[in-house]
Amino acid sequence: MTQENSTKLHNGRSKEVPKESQKTSFWQSTKDSLKEPFTNKHFTKVSITQDTILLTTLAILLLVYKIIAEYLVDKLVGGQTSQQILNKLLLESPELAQQFLIKIQVLIVYTIAAAIAILIFASFLYILTRENLWATLLNKAKNKISLKYYFTNLKSTCKSAWKTIKQFYFRWIGLGIIALIVSSLTIAILFVLRYLIILILNQITQNAYHSDTFIQVFNPLAIIILLVILFSIEREFIKLRKVWQSVGEALANLAKNYKQLMIVAVTYFVAILLVYFVIIRVVYQNIFNQTTRAIIDLLFFIILFSLLRISTNKALEE
Repeated sequence: MTQENSTKLHNGRSKEVPKESQKTSFWQSTKDSLKEPFTNKHFTKVSITQDTILLTTLAILLLVYKIIAEYLVDKLVGGQTSQQILNKLLLESPELAQQFLIKIQVLIVYTIAAAIAILIFASFLYILTRENLWATLLNKAKNKISLKYYFTNLKSTCKSAWKTIKQFYFRWIGLGIIALIVSSLTIAILFVLRYLIILILNQITQNAYHSDTFIQVFNPLAIIILLVILFSIEREFIKLRKVWQSVGEALANLAKNYKQLMIVAVTYFVAILLVYFVIIRVVYQNIFNQTTRAIIDLLFFIILFSLLRISTNKALEE
């Protein structure tokens, strides 16, 4: 063997990455993804803050909408059943019946208009918080700042995000529609998988309790999978600002990093089972009232999904 061939062979071998090194790199990367929310506390605080602003505002709006709608309906019908209202309309004079029908039509129009207004506001708030959130997560070198500094500059950040919203609002809407289609297809696949597993369980155990338990366990995992897909799509859109290309890149990254993402998803799934179903639900089930339990649930899932977003972002980094 000549010296030249020997050098080429040596150079060729030196470029090969040992399998053990690849495994070590994979597990180290997975470990880093799971540790990311705890090592980069600033990003964790910003993520939780943005999710809290979004979900709390929407919860308050929906609660106010529900209270006002119930008040108006109760004022209009006075606690009467639909059959009583129908009988009243038949017995009343045509003029009074027409007035009552006009009031119902006005109530329906106001209710629909309020629902549309809330939906539009929710879409703007969602885009605003996602713009702020992903801008922080994807520009780590420029955003290693304190949360106090973040809030101090939130006004200018929101102003910049607002300009982006006006520029890309309809692209966000298009992205949402496509993300909904992708999510629907994923849900369909997961439902078929769940149905097949339940069918097998019923054949083996002949006990409906096992099927119900499996459904309660399976649903959180399905939600985590859907969130990972959504986070990936949003992440790519913030980077590319092109709807179809963003979805394509997101699906490609999911396929490329599926092993690591599966470990992340399963880890968070186990966290839900242990922390929520075993600890939280057992502790407060018979202590707090329904409203307090709902608030605790909301806070728990805000924190969990915020951490999941950061871990997903880290796992998708090239």
